Amino acid sequence: MRLWAVTLLTIVLGACDAQQSAPTQASPSAPNGAAAIGKETNNEAERLARVWIDYWNAGKPRALPLADSFVHVSPFGRLEGREHYLDTVIPMSERNVTELVVNRLMSSGNQAAIWFDMQTPTGRIPVCDWIIVENGKIAEIHSFYDASTLRYE
Repeated sequence: MRLWAVTLLTIVLGACDAQQSAPTQASPSAPNGAAAIGKETNNEAERLARVWIDYWNAGKPRALPLADSFVHVSPFGRLEGREHYLDTVIPMSERNVTELVVNRLMSSGNQAAIWFDMQTPTGRIPVCDWIIVENGKIAEIHSFYDASTLRYE
């Protein structure tokens, strides 16, 4: 699976004039002292990618700025609609995810790619999320990872 994430990031780096950032300092976007993942940016897609990780780590996914028509595509399939996504993923996340640790984040225009490790009770899973932003909200995310060790029930 790590090969998928590395390949996607290589394509992104080669295909766009991307901004790169690594974990460095606190982020004002982090809710209630959540672990921040890097420096501030003027790019809305990069800022919302940081918010995506910060809010999940803080246990506040319902506060995420997701579009009402949000779409999430992952190894588990395609989920459409903000509430449907949250109602489906929050219970699974509570069983499977202990922390998200960012390795690299890059953005260009209204899109960002974030490569992170999903810490689970059974170990680390490398993940790459492709985030698309519209009208100041996260409109779509495509997640790439090996879901074979996660519990869906």
